[in-house]
Amino acid sequence: MAITDDRTENFDWQIPNLSNKVRDDIPRIRSAFGAIDSQVFQMAQAILEKADADHGHPISAITGLSEALASKAASGHQHAFDDLSDVEVAGAANGMVVTRQAGKWVPYKLQVGDVANLESLIAATAAGVGRRSRVRAAADGNFAPAGLVAGSGINNVTLATGDLVLLKGQTNPAENGIYVVGTGARFSEFDTYEEHVGSLVSVAEGLNADTLWLCTSNAGGTLGTTPLTFVKMVTAGELLAPNNLSDIPDKLAALANLGADVRYARQNVDGQILSRPLIKGMSSSGINLIPDDNQFILTAANSGLSLNGNVLIVGTAGGHYANILWAYPATGQIANIAAGFVGGPSVLASNISSVAGAEDGKLTLSAVAADNSMRIINRTGFAQYVGATILF
Repeated sequence: MAITDDRTENFDWQIPNLSNKVRDDIPRIRSAFGAIDSQVFQMAQAILEKADADHGHPISAITGLSEALASKAASGHQHAFDDLSDVEVAGAANGMVVTRQAGKWVPYKLQVGDVANLESLIAATAAGVGRRSRVRAAADGNFAPAGLVAGSGINNVTLATGDLVLLKGQTNPAENGIYVVGTGARFSEFDTYEEHVGSLVSVAEGLNADTLWLCTSNAGGTLGTTPLTFVKMVTAGELLAPNNLSDIPDKLAALANLGADVRYARQNVDGQILSRPLIKGMSSSGINLIPDDNQFILTAANSGLSLNGNVLIVGTAGGHYANILWAYPATGQIANIAAGFVGGPSVLASNISSVAGAEDGKLTLSAVAADNSMRIINRTGFAQYVGATILF
């Protein structure tokens, strides 16, 4: 009977078959075990030759690694620019750039002409900027340019040849300008009319020391014919004479000089200002007449104000006034009233009230939430003139 020769799929080892006789399969099984033994032995030998998973090697044990690392730079190594093979900048000075010439990068001092359109851009910008200059002294009155010689004096400054002097008070204003001592001629940077327009000149010494003078003459004139006008610039901390209030004992006059509207301000015998003035430039409602036993509703429309915040109500006929912080118009609530009378704030209760309704002898103030307005009721016994303004 023929033997069925079954084998394994991967290693082609012989395996028994049920149709075979035992005496026929035993030799085949022995052959298969022998092949398995050989294969397992080879695998064991291969595993024994492998290193542990967590083992380490010294650099010297790795073939060629030491030699390869020896030719590399250290991790913290830095190169100088001149170390590069195509760069030669050993003689470069501060502020220079590098440019490539003949295959090398070499130092170069950048010129204005090296930047495209830079010269024309600078010229166009400079054309719209007034010139600047600094002179040693400036004359207030008329001074003959020919008299500007070494040893001559202007405003406590003894001049030397080559000094620059600003003549700004000439009898003929066309002669104003900057002159050079010892020449009688104008300074070369200001020897045309247009060079003066918008120029700013600072003075170093003398009675005009540390002052700035602006030429306010307009373009289009002729040097020697068209007047040249120089006006002093007021610097920080310097007060113009009309605004120096140190000699004004009346505080209301001082406020008026500073531009405050003091029509509604009051002042007691000690000079204390009892109500805040209305500052010019802020909105105010003007004056409205409220007859006795009548009311006036102050709205944004008839006052020009946004009636939300700090509002000043003034009754000039009886001297009443109130400073009202109306912070919650949506709920119709007046948050606070700081009010007073010519005689002082102690008579508040007898003059002004924020209680709803019309109280005899008082101006009653209340918020009207429906239209965001202020209701003023007059029960003082006589007509009242009432005004309002925002005082933030």
